[in-house]
Amino acid sequence: MPEPTVIYDPSKIDFEKPGKHHYHVAFHHDSSWGYSLVPLTVINGLKKTAKHSSGVAIFGGTHGNEWEGQVAVKRLCHDLDPAEMSGRVILTPQLSESACEANTRISPAST
Repeated sequence: MPEPTVIYDPSKIDFEKPGKHHYHVAFHHDSSWGYSLVPLTVINGLKKTAKHSSGVAIFGGTHGNEWEGQVAVKRLCHDLDPAEMSGRVILTPQLSESACEANTRISPAST
């Protein structure tokens, strides 16, 4: 996978751009000067249909120790091919990188 683009202003995410695009959305920590990077993949299918295309947003896990959903969504980020689909898929495998790294329910940075 190509390196994700780091986004500090969520309004800069191009949700209309055709193809597959990986981002790290930076959210400021309330308890520190740093940022938490949340992975986000936006896939806009390249197949044109006569009907209006729909979309879906998928979140893999809210807590760091919820592995199954995170693994499944990361696989979708890799495996979905925009050339074979229509519509939009927005994928967020995990919401807390630090909680995932610590394998804990909540981020160690929030305690």
